[in-house]
Amino acid sequence: LEKVQREEELALDTSNFKEKKKEYEDNKDKLLKNKESLEKYKSLNSILDKDNLRGQVISQAIPFLNREINSFIEKFSIMTFNLVINKDFKESIISRNTNVEFQQLSNGQKSRLSFAILFGFLKLIEKRNSTSWNIILLDEVLDSSLDYSGREDLLRILSDEFRDKKDIIIISHNQEIKEKEELFSREITITKDRFSRIEVKS
Repeated sequence: LEKVQREEELALDTSNFKEKKKEYEDNKDKLLKNKESLEKYKSLNSILDKDNLRGQVISQAIPFLNREINSFIEKFSIMTFNLVINKDFKESIISRNTNVEFQQLSNGQKSRLSFAILFGFLKLIEKRNSTSWNIILLDEVLDSSLDYSGREDLLRILSDEFRDKKDIIIISHNQEIKEKEELFSREITITKDRFSRIEVKS
């Protein structure tokens, strides 16, 4: 009887050991998975940290942005400036190795530089975003902000850089712009009287 009882106790201990061992193995696996997940979250948190992410994005974007802006500046025939944007998005305008303040520039130079910055950012958006855009709308900016040479340069840049991929809409009262028929696929004239009248020329 004692032998049978000992065998039953031994079997019970063995069964308890197996259960405890399985429980231990299960908990061990869970702990290892939790540790792995925790490491991933720590890594992701480090990447998405505001300062860290900002630094990574800026470090990649700023050199490209500076190259594009200065490339557009060069396309304006009378411009002799370089513009450098630093990691804090503060700009320096350099002309003949001398720093120049934006307010020191003429109105024509300010307009050319503003367009170069705009186009540089458009190129950056194209490069970094998966969402594409296909319209450029310029509302009367060519009528007074640029002289004849500046308008010629701007129209040439729009045609060379964006015409193949973008729909360019220019709203203008300037006769010089209207005469550039070779640059536009159609002309829409809106006449205002008591009622607005729209005339489309292809």
